[in-house]
Amino acid sequence: MLYALNAQYRRVMWRTSVVTAVLGLTEPMCVPSYWNPPSLFELAQRTGCDIERLIFAFAIGGIGAVLYNAVRRQDLVPVSEHERR
Repeated sequence: MLYALNAQYRRVMWRTSVVTAVLGLTEPMCVPSYWNPPSLFELAQRTGCDIERLIFAFAIGGIGAVLYNAVRRQDLVPVSEHERR
């Protein structure tokens, strides 16, 4: 709904989501070996990584990038060169 209702944030959400989806591939390093939940096509058991983790990382990245600004109704603006230094 955040994506559908806020057209000004769509590009930022999309770009951030693509980058954070890659972080879903780190699941085998972070999840203990005894944790073996069922997954779609049993990919977690076969490969150690599953589609659900990629979808979750994709979604949470886009939401996290713009949620504060959407709730506060603030526009995303580039940081000035002076502030960067």
